[in-house]
Amino acid sequence: MSTVSRIMRDLTEERMLDRLDDGSYMLGFRVFRLVRSARESSDPMAVIHRMLADLRDRTGETVSLNVRQGDNRVCIASANSRAELRRVVPVGDVLPLVGTASGDVLLAALPADEQLAVIRRAENAEPEQDLLDRLQRTAARGWSARSDSLVAGVTGVAVPVWSDGDEKVIAALTLSSPTSRMSLDAAEKWVPDMENVARRLSPWVEPF
Repeated sequence: MSTVSRIMRDLTEERMLDRLDDGSYMLGFRVFRLVRSARESSDPMAVIHRMLADLRDRTGETVSLNVRQGDNRVCIASANSRAELRRVVPVGDVLPLVGTASGDVLLAALPADEQLAVIRRAENAEPEQDLLDRLQRTAARGWSARSDSLVAGVTGVAVPVWSDGDEKVIAALTLSSPTSRMSLDAAEKWVPDMENVARRLSPWVEPF
């Protein structure tokens, strides 16, 4: 056991494994980078769609991958829920950063002056200090959830997708559902699964 523990620690230091909060391990980003290198002929978006679809099937809700473009968040990939009553997020869907869970995650990664500039340009925004406090909480805990905010009747929860070297946030992975089916408490329970998928997505998502 001591030998195995030492090997696991060494692999973790080399980023071949990631140790989770519960003490278990998952494959690290360097493994996925190696896989990507070995499969250069693979379509990155096809891989991304498979990961989103897997999370959609596990949760039963719509999953989307969003990036920042100016003051907006833009969906670049999605897997919509199969439920009759569902939140549909088509590829190319555009919403303001301010007022969305994915926007919180993307804004929280920006310098304070950029955050403030985006907030001040937003229309019908919440009070400035409330938004800044929300972004601080988002940065501290690593995720954001909103219910009936910018889109009435919808609850969304988002986590960041970091670049391979954990240098910057390059996208937001978002789970969204009709509020009647997913409360904020229910949304929060999916955060660990979403964070695992976000880590797996990292090698495949190109910075925008």
